[in-house]
Amino acid sequence: MGALKGAPGGDLLLPGSASLASALIPQGLIDEFRILVNTLWLGQATPLFRDLPGRRNLTLRDTRFFSNGKVLLRYRNLP
Repeated sequence: MGALKGAPGGDLLLPGSASLASALIPQGLIDEFRILVNTLWLGQATPLFRDLPGRRNLTLRDTRFFSNGKVLLRYRNLP
């Protein structure tokens, strides 16, 4: 999969799959996260990404607020 990241062309978007993202994160294949937060009450916390080794340093690059209450968070993944 590392060859795909180095190949010419535009960016790739991986919509809605935290489990697939969790498989790509340890390989260093994700440069940016765009997380859409939909506010609702679940009663307990559920991690977005599971079974990841260590801690990740992310830098918040942008936020966007929508009239329906959702918030888009854009983070840069640091090595």
